[in-house]
Amino acid sequence: MSASKSERLLNLLIMLLSTRGWVGRDRIRQVIEGYRGLDDRNFERTFERDKAELRSIGVPVEAGSHESEGGEPGYRVDRSAFELPPISFTTDELAALGAAARVWQDSVAADDTRVALATLRAAGADPDAARLLTLQPQLTAIDGLDVWWEALRDRREVRFGYRDEPRRLQPWRIVQRRGHWYVIGLDLDRAERRHFKLSRLTAPPRAVGESAAYEPPETVVIDFASSEQRPSARVALRPGRGHDLVRNGRLAAPMAGDPEGFEVYELPLTPVLVGEICALGADAIALAPEELVDDVVARLRAVAGRWAR
Repeated sequence: MSASKSERLLNLLIMLLSTRGWVGRDRIRQVIEGYRGLDDRNFERTFERDKAELRSIGVPVEAGSHESEGGEPGYRVDRSAFELPPISFTTDELAALGAAARVWQDSVAADDTRVALATLRAAGADPDAARLLTLQPQLTAIDGLDVWWEALRDRREVRFGYRDEPRRLQPWRIVQRRGHWYVIGLDLDRAERRHFKLSRLTAPPRAVGESAAYEPPETVVIDFASSEQRPSARVALRPGRGHDLVRNGRLAAPMAGDPEGFEVYELPLTPVLVGEICALGADAIALAPEELVDDVVARLRAVAGRWAR
């Protein structure tokens, strides 16, 4: 299917799915860009083909009219007939569906969806966003995520490297938080629940052992509050520097290993903290948590690499 045809079909589907009444042919021809340049004969032929194609893939395109609209025939997609009926799932099925819903994305469909919405709004037909959840694009997966998903589905142990250490985990859930992917499960080396940031793996994940090797908890609280009640960072600053940071923090209790000639502050762990620390150069040192230290080091190395070219 060509890009222009898929975009036209998606535009038509969104328009018919969004309407609360019947949409006439003239309105469809006016709004959908793929129909505008066609003469009457080609429009009728193309529109009939498009309706037939939507119906062939299960989209219930209906024809009808309202007396209040002068009896003009129109079209719509009945949302209740388009959606699946209520379905119940087991705990295992919910875990698999939850992971798949977060991971899956068809990049072409996502791009077409955004283009279609922009086209319709530009033409004055603003779709009801609440009706379009079925077409909402999801986040893009990262390398190795398919291994985690399959292990989660099959309930298999996963071995991987994390901060250059070999680790073993029985995965329970895969979640996205603040733009990063995490896996939550039972850390077999420490015999406790742990979560791991997937972008920090130092060796690729590998599923081992038999399927159905463990039973995950029926309820997994996807919440990092136990380890991050108030996300904070320890940052060392030279006296008189980093006034904006100091304003939002407080002096921290001294600890062994704190750098000499610096004052250590406890600061809110915000998304912009890495950039603020890097901007201070040698006048700021990230001390904790490890993720912050790693991010600062990675940012500085990237900058140094660009200057070295």
